[in-house]
Amino acid sequence: DGGGGGGGGGGGSKSGGDDDADVELQEDATKGSVGGGGDDRGDGDGVPPPVQPSKAIEIRDDEIDDLVAMVEDGEEEQESGCCGQLLHKFEECMGAGCYRLGYFESKYWYVVIPLTFLIGVALAGGIAFLETESRSDKLWIPQNTEAIVQSEFFADNFEDGPRISTFILVDNSVEPKQVATAYGEEAAYDERTTAATDDSEEPPPPPNVLTRDHISDMFALYDAVDRLQLVEEVDGERWTWRQLCLLGGSPEDCLVSSVLDVWERNRTIFENDANSDVRVTVNEYISARPNQRSSLLGWFGGVKFANDDRDFPSIEAAAALRVTYFLENRAVTVDGAEVDLPAETFERTMVALITDGVSVDGGDVSLTLSASTAVVQAQVSQGDEFGAAITGDVQLLSGGYILIIIYVCIQLGHFSFVRSRLYLSLLGVLSIGLAVAGSIGAASYIGIFYGPVHSVLPFLLLGIGVDDMFIIAAAIDQTDWSDEVPVRVGNALRHAGVSIMVTSLTDILAFGIGATTVLPALSSFCIYAVLGVLFTFLLQVTFFTACASLDLRRQRDNLMECCCCCHPCHPCCEDRLIRQHPTLRWRRFAQKAARQRKKGMDVEERDDVTANTPEDDVQDAKTKFVPSLPCCGFLPRSPVAYYAEFLVKAPVSLVVVLLTFTVVAFGVVGALRLEQDFQFSWFIPDDSYVQDYIAVNERYFSDRGPSAFLVTTGGASVGGSGERFDHYEQRAALRLLIRHLEESEWVDGKVTGWFVAFEDYLVLTRQSQAVQNRATWFGNLTEFLDGFGARFAGDVRFANASTVAPDAPASEVVLPAIIASRHTVPLVPLNNATRQVAGMTGIRAVVADEIAVRDSAFVFTFSFLFWEQYAIIYREAVTNVGMALGAVLVVALLLLPNPTVAIAVFTCVLFTVADLLGVMWLW
Repeated sequence: DGGGGGGGGGGGSKSGGDDDADVELQEDATKGSVGGGGDDRGDGDGVPPPVQPSKAIEIRDDEIDDLVAMVEDGEEEQESGCCGQLLHKFEECMGAGCYRLGYFESKYWYVVIPLTFLIGVALAGGIAFLETESRSDKLWIPQNTEAIVQSEFFADNFEDGPRISTFILVDNSVEPKQVATAYGEEAAYDERTTAATDDSEEPPPPPNVLTRDHISDMFALYDAVDRLQLVEEVDGERWTWRQLCLLGGSPEDCLVSSVLDVWERNRTIFENDANSDVRVTVNEYISARPNQRSSLLGWFGGVKFANDDRDFPSIEAAAALRVTYFLENRAVTVDGAEVDLPAETFERTMVALITDGVSVDGGDVSLTLSASTAVVQAQVSQGDEFGAAITGDVQLLSGGYILIIIYVCIQLGHFSFVRSRLYLSLLGVLSIGLAVAGSIGAASYIGIFYGPVHSVLPFLLLGIGVDDMFIIAAAIDQTDWSDEVPVRVGNALRHAGVSIMVTSLTDILAFGIGATTVLPALSSFCIYAVLGVLFTFLLQVTFFTACASLDLRRQRDNLMECCCCCHPCHPCCEDRLIRQHPTLRWRRFAQKAARQRKKGMDVEERDDVTANTPEDDVQDAKTKFVPSLPCCGFLPRSPVAYYAEFLVKAPVSLVVVLLTFTVVAFGVVGALRLEQDFQFSWFIPDDSYVQDYIAVNERYFSDRGPSAFLVTTGGASVGGSGERFDHYEQRAALRLLIRHLEESEWVDGKVTGWFVAFEDYLVLTRQSQAVQNRATWFGNLTEFLDGFGARFAGDVRFANASTVAPDAPASEVVLPAIIASRHTVPLVPLNNATRQVAGMTGIRAVVADEIAVRDSAFVFTFSFLFWEQYAIIYREAVTNVGMALGAVLVVALLLLPNPTVAIAVFTCVLFTVADLLGVMWLW
């Protein structure tokens, strides 16, 4: 096995396109240039003397007949049956095509190498048109779902929500990382950390933070944020909190939600409070505002009430205090990402107050808390921490690239001055790089976006490309040393080309099926992968193979790789080992003689081959496995040879089969127990400050579910079909819908919003009993939104000539009218993907049951965008994996000539998928 053999000893005829040609085994080293043709051969310097024949051993006809019979039996087994003959014929046609391709590339390498390189560079030029996308709703949400349509309507009719930064204060005796996280509705503590059982003691209650010391700490935090000012200019301005905040009722009233509102966010009023116990003042404040009770209780976490009155609760203690800052959202989309540089920079200065104790970028503002420990999460936090984690992973990934490249350089060749193949390995890696760049460029040409998950594409293609390189190199090593270089490359590609074509086609079909998914990020990645696998295959059978032919010429001429003009100081080790192993010499000649005899050709006598070959060695050559020859003696025998001999022993095979089925059985059990869920905290490093916030928030505030919106459409229904909702004429239907939502198992409390508050307003002003016509009702509504109900002004959008849908005839819309409005719907806690999907489906069903409004009202929260994904991800996974396995089976049956082997290949793939799912469940 391997190159290094040359011509020059004796003459022989060669058939350019047939690997069964009558070729003589040469033992002389050759000398020539690396770029020379396959015919330029001459005597080399320092060639050891040829083996002197002494006594020839006659090769009997029955021995040759035995070898011929072995070949014919294999072919008959392969060609049995009509299907087998067709498959074998198809394989022969593919092999012939690959042979011609390899022969052409080796002969005209000076055309193939630069041409394929330039094509790869041209495809890579499409990177200039690369479009990136990082918005979650554009990556992981099916774009034709109900939530997407509703989100577009919501965005068109209501302003973007503010940016939110939240601080939570707990007693300084509490360590955030040790705070137990509640999982599910019943668990008060995480069973994995506390191992609470019926026999265990009740954990001690957390310290109460409704004290003057803790409220003073909250004032200190409020004052510190108010003093922040960016040191560096951003967009030409050194921003402050007052410039970036979302304004409340007055031009100077920044919107902040916290218990400090009880004292009007004024430290002097707090210090002059006559009540020494802050709980008294807090309970009085909440009791005086029954319509805001639900939102006011959101300031406190881990609350213990002094009574069981839901309508008039009295707080006895609280374990945590929450303060929420609202910043105006000025985000713009840049390269597929929402960017608000001033707010993001300022949020980082707010975070530094907690993580560092001093905000250097915010003007060296420091914060000292005497009785409290604070945790924080700004809107920019998760993106920053996730990005930092990815950066660290990229460094590890880069190390992985380096390790693979080193492995290729070591394993592709041999420890030899002549056969090391270091440069060929690097050229192979270059071809994979061209495939990666070409796939990205080609996808960019056709307008496919590039997302975060695409960063694993180079690693994937590197693995596939390296595998192809090994197959081609191994096939070259198994060709006849004495053949011309184009013939050797053609024969190598005849076998290796078909092999990597089958695997590449399978990969392309599997990724092509994945591209049909409704998840945009996954579909885009699969398109990139299809192009990447295709280009990897094409470059391996063209660029890399042509480079391999150059390396073969160098080896043929016995030239060192480190210095292509120099010969090694000793003769080629393979020539030396061939002379030392006449058994191997006889075996190779006997195999050639068998092929010649089958074709009816005369077997040429070769005394130099059969000389000095003992009878016992001849018998060994016919019966024993002859391993690949090592080079320079570093590896006397491949470990794979020992593994193969060990594996085929009957007891070992039985153990391996039993172990395989055991692992597969475990995988199947694990796959059946897999649960679908998603937590963003899984992607945040454990030592991140965001993990501290998540732990505290889930422990003390997990009893409150997310908020959704009841949206009613007055100008036109969502999607442009259905009846239009008249808020004046259908007031009774809206009341009924709100009542049914409040009675739903998925709603926690009262629906709040402009309509409920407006009807209360009419009662207070004694106008509810007055005769109301459309003009009067809308006049009162406008007065309400301008005054008492100003906080709801952004929740109602009035219709006029410009806001009525263009396709709506004027006669169908009676003005004044409301084109869109929203109410807040508090949902129950939904702690996992299963309940989130059930909650989304259940709340939609409540609206769908209201015939009068179901075409022009819907409940929506931006979380529905992700819950829609949860609703279809299981179906998508099963469908895509099933279709991919089907593609593997079809390709194996079509391209592998033996159906038994095809089924075995498919079974291995199926077992691999089962094992993978089982490990996922275990992990």
